[in-house]
This record gives sequence, structure tokens and C-alpha cells, in this order.
Amino acid sequence: MRTRSLPQKSNRATFSEFIQFRDDDGELMAIGDLDEVTVRIRDPHSNTTLLEATLTGGSVEETGDGEVQFTFSESQMQTLAPQNYEFGVTVTTENTIVQTHLCQLPIVEGL
Repeated sequence: MRTRSLPQKSNRATFSEFIQFRDDDGELMAIGDLDEVTVRIRDPHSNTTLLEATLTGGSVEETGDGEVQFTFSESQMQTLAPQNYEFGVTVTTENTIVQTHLCQLPIVEGL
């Protein structure tokens, strides 16, 4: 699992990133083998999920072998007050959920 602090993001801009998934041997995973990819932004004080993007919902898209892109629109980001949030990614295969990323995400007030 990757844990780190992500670079700060503005709450007045689209937040879109690519994520790569690798197996235990370091090889890129076939996204088609995954049932779901979920990206969440959560308030660390209330543990409430504020934004969520999913592969099945269409807000996470396969972009190549082992790689997806998620997007939170500017209007979605505007719902976030400036503070640190928790950012997490999970993948689901055959009813098994694995947390692949758990990071801190600082949000700043944009113009």
C-alpha cells in the first residue's frame, strides 16, 4: 500500500490523476481483471466520504495496461473546504477488497 502526502490541490480546479496498479512481481495488472476501482476523499474528523469516483460509475477510466485515470470536477472540488483530507484507493477482485493507496491530501482555497 502506498502511504504519503500528496501535493496540495485547489478547491477551484479539476483534480485528475493517473494511477498505476502492479502485482506482487511488479508487473502491471490487467484492469479488466478488476471488478472495481474506487477513489475516495474523506473528511478525517468525521470519517465521512465527501467525494467518490468508481470504475463502474464511469468517473475512473482505464487508460492502458495497469493504469486508470480518475477525475473530480471543479464543481465537486468546490465542496471541499481548505484543510487536509484522507485520499484512498481500493481495488476489488472476486469479492476481495485491497487498499492500494491511503494518503493525506491538502486542499487549498483557490481563486
